[in-house]
Amino acid sequence: MARENIKEVFNVLSNMPSDVFGYMNSDILVKKDFFSVFKKDIDAYIFYKKDIECLTAEDFLNNNIKITDEFPAGVDAFFFKRSWWIANKYFFLLFFSIFCCYFIITIIFFEIIIFFKKCF
Repeated sequence: MARENIKEVFNVLSNMPSDVFGYMNSDILVKKDFFSVFKKDIDAYIFYKKDIECLTAEDFLNNNIKITDEFPAGVDAFFFKRSWWIANKYFFLLFFSIFCCYFIITIIFFEIIIFFKKCF
């Protein structure tokens, strides 16, 4: 989904009577206690996924997983307090762009470190 479309979805959701709303890609596995990480004093969350080895539902529920890549595989979920979105929605594309640039630079940096570890 394009950034502009996500912004439009959030604009519509911000008109709903909920205090918190968000978006998560459909290919993400989360545990049933996922939402327990949300704290009342945090206004916005961005989550990234990591790729994992194929597993059964039982393995996943028992935390018997193997991460197949050291780096986050992309930003796949956003959650906001309604009040935060209303105050900051005009900056969302800027926030998103800065975060993506930071994310790409971090991955490049770690790839360089891994390269040097292999060489030396």
